[in-house]
Amino acid sequence: MVQRALCLAFALLAGCDKAPPPLERTEPWLASAAVSSTASAPSPGVPARAFDLDPAVMASFELKGSQAAPRGQLRLGRGRILLDTVALVNTRGTLELDLTSVLMEGTSPGDARQRSEWARSWLGLGSSRPEATRVRLRWATFRLIALEEASAPGVEQGELVRPSASSLEAGAPRVEAGADAAVDAGSEPGVPTEQRRVDFTAVGELTLNARRVTRRVPLRAVFVLPRGRPAEAPLEVRLTTRAPLEVPLALFDIVPRDATGTVLAAEQRRVGTEVGSSARVELDLRLRAAP
Repeated sequence: MVQRALCLAFALLAGCDKAPPPLERTEPWLASAAVSSTASAPSPGVPARAFDLDPAVMASFELKGSQAAPRGQLRLGRGRILLDTVALVNTRGTLELDLTSVLMEGTSPGDARQRSEWARSWLGLGSSRPEATRVRLRWATFRLIALEEASAPGVEQGELVRPSASSLEAGAPRVEAGADAAVDAGSEPGVPTEQRRVDFTAVGELTLNARRVTRRVPLRAVFVLPRGRPAEAPLEVRLTTRAPLEVPLALFDIVPRDATGTVLAAEQRRVGTEVGSSARVELDLRLRAAP
C-alpha cells in the first residue's frame, strides 16, 4: 500500500510540471495597446480624396431601461476620411465625437443641465477630475479598418436618389429613390448637383473611456456630386446609421460616478431600470471635401 501511495504521489507531482495553458485575452482592449491596420491599397491611378467631418454633428442616443429611457445628444465632432471613389472598400479614416458636448434631455433647462453633468461624470469627465484625465478621455473615436457589404463598388455605381421635402428643409440626408433624381440642392450655392446612395457596413475600432472594441456599424452614405458627372469627386458626403449602434456601458466601464470620478456603488441599481445598460446611438454626419 505504501509503495502504491508513493507512486501516486510521484505521478501527481510530475503532472504539476506541466505549465497551465495561457489565458486568452478578449475585448475590450486597453486603448494604449498596439492598433492593427488592415488598410488596402488605393485604386491604381485614383488618389484617395480627403473629407473632413463638419464639427456640428448630430449623434443622438437613448438609454432605455425598464422604467425610463433617458435621451441625449453629442453635438461636436472632428475627423477625416480618405475616400476611394472607385473602390469604396479601400476607404479608411477616423471620426471622433466630443463627449464633453453631451446634452441630455430634461423636464426643464435646469433638469437638462443636471442630467448632462451626471452623464459627463459617468463618462469619467466630471468637473472635479484632473484636467489631464479629462483631455485623455474626452473623445470617442471610431477608426475605420474595413468597409463591407457595400450596395455598390464605387460612388459612380451608387443609386441615384433625391431628397424628400422634409430633408431639404432640415438639411438631413434622408432620401427617396427616383428616376428624376437630379436636384439643385448642393453643398455649393448655384452648383447643380445629384445624389448617389451606397449602403454598407463599417467595421472599425471604437475607443471609449480608454477601452477599444471592434464594432460593426450599418451606414448609409449619400454622395453629393456635380450633376451628370458622377465620376468626379463628391462635393459632400452625408453619413447616417441604418440601425442604431449598440454601446454596452459595462463593456466600456461606464458606471455611476461622481464629479471626482469615484464610483457610486449604491447607484448601480439604477442601471437597467432608470438607465439602460446599453446606449443605442444614431448618427447624422456631414463631411466636406478637405481644402
